[in-house]
Amino acid sequence: MRADPDSCGLRARLRADGRFVLFMTRRNPLTRLLIGRWWAANLYTAPELRHAFHAAGFSATAFRRFPLAGRHLSVCGHIVEAPFMIVGILFGLGASASWAIANVVIQRSSRQLGAVRAALWAQVTGGIGAAAIALLEHAPEPWTARTAAWAAAGGVSALVAYAGLFTATEGGRLSIVIPIISSWSVLAAAIGIGVLGEHLKAVQLFGAALVVAGAWLVAQTPENVTTGGERTALGAALAGALGFGVLIPAIGQLAPAAGALGSVAVVMAIELLVAVPLGLALGFDLRPPRGEEWRAALAAGLFEVLGFACVALATGRAPVAVVGPTASIGGAVTVAWAWLVLRERPGAIALTGAALSAVGVVTLSL
Repeated sequence: MRADPDSCGLRARLRADGRFVLFMTRRNPLTRLLIGRWWAANLYTAPELRHAFHAAGFSATAFRRFPLAGRHLSVCGHIVEAPFMIVGILFGLGASASWAIANVVIQRSSRQLGAVRAALWAQVTGGIGAAAIALLEHAPEPWTARTAAWAAAGGVSALVAYAGLFTATEGGRLSIVIPIISSWSVLAAAIGIGVLGEHLKAVQLFGAALVVAGAWLVAQTPENVTTGGERTALGAALAGALGFGVLIPAIGQLAPAAGALGSVAVVMAIELLVAVPLGLALGFDLRPPRGEEWRAALAAGLFEVLGFACVALATGRAPVAVVGPTASIGGAVTVAWAWLVLRERPGAIALTGAALSAVGVVTLSL
């Protein structure tokens, strides 16, 4: 399978809801000896196949496992699927729902323990859970220098993202800070298109723009920032948006080599290796929670990890430029919770923004 002119229109030959499945010989020392030299056949690595699928017009690819009875074939073969994008969008919505719940729990935990302490123990508990489940995953691609670079970028950006998220929710109103943090999808989409070379249809770009515009409008309440604490929360929310904007693409790039949950565990481990010494050096209280405090910390870690697992699964089935705005719709859900349950009143502009985000998600699936 080569990126020649004959293959570039391959995606256009499928129905809009179609999927393409390819069985291809894997390149490794065993197949080089038995197939490459003996049969003089072509052999392929996972990155080469991913590039060929992209050149053929597929926005995303996923590497599948052979059934248990044929698992031995994994030594010499790839199963590559270019799935229907709506599956990736559904996983993106799953991430959005998980993070909407996490936002509420994170605010409670941050106000109980303080932002730094709450963030640390949410990451520790979530990372342990992700690492335990990741042992059961199959990661078909080898680690490379590029993968390691994405892992490092993901770890550092996770530190910025979660420091911003927990600080913003500790001192700010959910209806203000969460939509600002949700604008991470702007940076994630830019990385997807500019760095990863993704391509979107005009209608999908329009849908992404609606989601981003909606997130921006939600933050434009008349009573936006009135206290020093809310100004700090606003700055932290902007930092969180930048951190998540890099973290989401990094998780997607790590998933083929580390697995959907393994990629989450890797970035959290790197984040903690940086955060714990830094926190101790700066004199922060890093003691474990006690008693009832564990409930919110555990729930925050669980729903954050679940959201990232959905993102890793989504980016294997749809471009980051689509997954990002879809996953960020959780900000609108959080605003609805703040309005209905916490009695925050963001106003008609914010409600209009939430509606725009919802329409944008529907448009992305077209």
